[in-house]
Amino acid sequence: MSLECGLIPMDELEHALRLTAKCQSPKDWQTKTGSFVPKGAIADHINFDATPIYFAGTYDTQKQGHPFGYYPCLDDHFYFVEMAWQLVTAGKSKAVLREDFDGLDLLARLDEAFAVPNVKGASDLVWCDEEKRGISFGFTDVVTRTG
Repeated sequence: MSLECGLIPMDELEHALRLTAKCQSPKDWQTKTGSFVPKGAIADHINFDATPIYFAGTYDTQKQGHPFGYYPCLDDHFYFVEMAWQLVTAGKSKAVLREDFDGLDLLARLDEAFAVPNVKGASDLVWCDEEKRGISFGFTDVVTRTG
């Protein structure tokens, strides 16, 4: 969210992008709390041991999910795309987009991430309902948003 400030060194951005790509969900799976992590989902945060956590509110992989949504955070997928855009437009080689990360190049991973959040019709606006909701930005993690 802060990449445009110009204060984050490109080598740190590149490291963060690579770590995020490696922590992208490789398959659909259900959490122990009943939430759902779709294939291609981007972690909300990554623990120091490189364990991805897809929901706000915990650092425990076993406790992630409800009450912080049925789906992972709705905007992390777009921030992942933004990270790659910032790195490539800052003068880094576009070759990073074709690098392999566990069988998928970065560009394919970006496409997969972008397609994760539900969209409503031809509008392409992210959409959720009360039962199958996700959360979004910042300190509103427990606010139930619909529409």
